[in-house]
Amino acid sequence: MSTRIDPAAALKDLGDFAPRSAGQRRDVPPEMIESLAQTENFPSRRPNQNTSPEPKPTTALAPTKPAPKSTERPQDPPRHTPRRYRTGRNQQFNIKATSETIELFHATADDMEIPRGELLRQALDAFLRERAGRK
Repeated sequence: MSTRIDPAAALKDLGDFAPRSAGQRRDVPPEMIESLAQTENFPSRRPNQNTSPEPKPTTALAPTKPAPKSTERPQDPPRHTPRRYRTGRNQQFNIKATSETIELFHATADDMEIPRGELLRQALDAFLRERAGRK
C-alpha cells in the first residue's frame, strides 16, 4: 500500500516562527495606498467630497406597450387547475412526453375525476392485463 504525502508536513515545525512585536509592525502610509489606488483605477468607496449630494430629478415613466410575441417561440402549455387529493402517495415521478400525451393524460384524469397518480395506476393495470392476455 502506498503512503500519502502529508501536505502540512512543512508546517509541523514552527520553531522558526515568532510573532512580531508591536515595534516591528510595518504600517503602510495612507498616502501610498491612495496613490496606488489612483494609478490602478481602483474606485473609492468614500462618497465624493467635491460635490454636494443633490437629489436626482424624478421622471414619471411613460406606460410602455407590451413587446410583441415572437412567432418562433413555442407556446407555453396550458396551465391546469391544481387538484389536492389526500391519497397517501408521496413519491414524485417525472417523465418526458409530448404535449399531446400530457394533454390527453390530464383530460382523462379530469373526465374520470380521479387523481393523476390513480389514473397512472389504472392505466398500468390495464396494460398489464392486456399484455398477460396476449401470452
